Amino acid sequence: MDFAEKLKRLREKEGMTQTDLAEELGLSLKTISRYEVNGMRPRSRKIYNQMANIFRVDASYLLVDDDDYKVPVEDQNYDMLVNGMLGLFAGGTLSDEDKKAVVEAITDAYYKSKYQGTNNKESKN
Repeated sequence: MDFAEKLKRLREKEGMTQTDLAEELGLSLKTISRYEVNGMRPRSRKIYNQMANIFRVDASYLLVDDDDYKVPVEDQNYDMLVNGMLGLFAGGTLSDEDKKAVVEAITDAYYKSKYQGTNNKESKN
């Protein structure tokens, strides 16, 4: 999925109009329209970071034209991720349906990476 599709999908998921997003980012409506329709991209990392904050996604997701972007995992990131997930489930504001969707997404990612790892091993033999 490219940037334009991701931006539009995230904006609509938040129930925002292009005008709402433009105001939130301090940009013109024309600029947001160009991002979504003409395939233009923000020129500054600051805009990507602002969008990431608005939509509660990692900025890397917006920067890569693929759903399968990879973020390097270090022990610190792993601990932060696990603790964040525990906090999300323990005291977060997610509905039970959203919690289930998160668990399913993590499970799918696990099996997908496991399957890809198996295929990589087989292709090397």
